[in-house]
Amino acid sequence: RLAPSILINALFAKSGPLERQLLKDPSFKEDMARALYRSFASEPGTYLTYVSSYVADWSNVLPLVQCPVDLWHGSKDTWSPPEMSQRLKDLLGSNAVLHEIPDAEHYSTLKYTKLKPRQR
Repeated sequence: RLAPSILINALFAKSGPLERQLLKDPSFKEDMARALYRSFASEPGTYLTYVSSYVADWSNVLPLVQCPVDLWHGSKDTWSPPEMSQRLKDLLGSNAVLHEIPDAEHYSTLKYTKLKPRQR
């Protein structure tokens, strides 16, 4: 709550060049500080609900997904392994496309999601 930049620097301490480049962008740092504040100070219950949902077992729901799904993952993501997205794509079947972004990490992948998704 008192020093979000200390937490941001700790979270990105072992990140690669693309992530470090993001930290030079004042708007990115401001967005991260706001997200961390909301997650840990102003709305921790919401954050815990989100994280609990994220790590829950969704294996019985995935076969029911019928809409097109675009998955984006950086090949050098150290927060969540690229194999996780590959497995998710496999479970979603032919409706899913995995866009692996070479050399991108966790947050640096986000800028690529603005690319035009595949035509269906």
